[in-house]
Amino acid sequence: MFEGANTAQLHNNILCSLIQAGCFEGFKQSRCKVVYEAQLWNILSEKKKNLLYHRKEFDYDLVKIIVELTNARMKKENL
Repeated sequence: MFEGANTAQLHNNILCSLIQAGCFEGFKQSRCKVVYEAQLWNILSEKKKNLLYHRKEFDYDLVKIIVELTNARMKKENL
C-alpha cells in the first residue's frame, strides 16, 4: 500500500491522515502502528524494495522486518 501511495504521488501526510480517519481498515495492527509504518516506509531508501521479500515471513510487520534484518547485518559484520 505504501509503495502504491508513493507511485500515485500521494503525499505521506495525506496518507497518514486517511489511515487515522479509518479509510484503510482491515489491518491487524492499530491505526497508529500503520501510520508509523507509513512514515518509516517514506524515509527508507530505494533499497526498501528488498524488504518486500520478507513481508510474509514477518506477517507484513515492517518494524519487525527492519529490526530482524538490522540484527542479522550487525551479527554478520561482527564475525
